[in-house]
Amino acid sequence: MVEMRFGAFDTLPLVELPSDLEFRSVTPDQYRASWESVQAAYADSPQNVIATEEDYQEWLASPAFDPSLWRIAWDGEHIAGQTLCEIAKGRGEVAEVSVGAPWRRHGLGYALVVVGLRALSERGVTEARLHARVDNIYDAPRLYERVGFRSIKRFARYRKPLQLS
Repeated sequence: MVEMRFGAFDTLPLVELPSDLEFRSVTPDQYRASWESVQAAYADSPQNVIATEEDYQEWLASPAFDPSLWRIAWDGEHIAGQTLCEIAKGRGEVAEVSVGAPWRRHGLGYALVVVGLRALSERGVTEARLHARVDNIYDAPRLYERVGFRSIKRFARYRKPLQLS
């Protein structure tokens, strides 16, 4: 894992969404669709962890849960991608960036990160952080570096499969 920091809010570029997409907020009846869109975006990743209903309920109940900081790109009634930001302990956090398979490699991820950072800035945040897997199959750390994030710490994670009998 890598922890990355961003503080150059005055350098954020103007971005445009790929054609046929638009930013719209999410309503409470769409929270599950947002959650499921994130899960679907990682379905092909070898690092994917299947989320449970308990995970979803914990997410909804989290003190940092703030949909006003989310930026969701819609393709009609489908979520193309989203960045879910939050503020905790006075610091901004880019908690999630995900782009659905049909919309990848068109600049949507970059646009989502930039507009998410703008949302944090509008709330007075002067520093944002995120955590990403170094071995992310979508090369997310490189995307974040293009936006202006810088690596500040690396963490080793070891996993060993359990054999249940």
